[in-house]
Amino acid sequence: MGNKFSEKKLFLILVILVVLLGIVSALEKVSATKSETPSSSPTPNFSYATTTISTPNGAIVAQIADTPDKATQGLSDRTSLPIGTGMLFVFSAPAPEYMWMKDMNFALDMVWLDQNKTVVYAVPNISPDTYKRNPPEIFFSPTNALYVIELPAGDISRLGITLGAKLNFDLTK
Repeated sequence: MGNKFSEKKLFLILVILVVLLGIVSALEKVSATKSETPSSSPTPNFSYATTTISTPNGAIVAQIADTPDKATQGLSDRTSLPIGTGMLFVFSAPAPEYMWMKDMNFALDMVWLDQNKTVVYAVPNISPDTYKRNPPEIFFSPTNALYVIELPAGDISRLGITLGAKLNFDLTK
């Protein structure tokens, strides 16, 4: 009878260990998923310089994303972008620059400029849902660009931004 009791006890201990291992494994997966999701972590507190961008029908006050970390963060995790503002991405060399809507909460207009600050490509009203597609939709200029401007949806039209338009801004501040 002592052996049966010990076998039952051993079996019960093994069952409890298996259940505990399952719980620990599930908790580790949840923790790993949260740490991989940028929107679950605090938004980095970058200090952005600004510039004023002159367009055919008005001006934009733009934050300058001029480092890889600032470009990666972009406008992600923000809740809105006021009319008359934007973000200017400054790249190290002209190339077909790729953009997407990761962790975006509102629609944007995107404008690509060459090294002469001439508009070479523009995409209006890009929905944040384009990132939820499988695979996520990626937007890029068919020609080399040195700058990309992200604006509130509708600003390309409102500001009269067209292909070939020259925009003006100063980065030497």
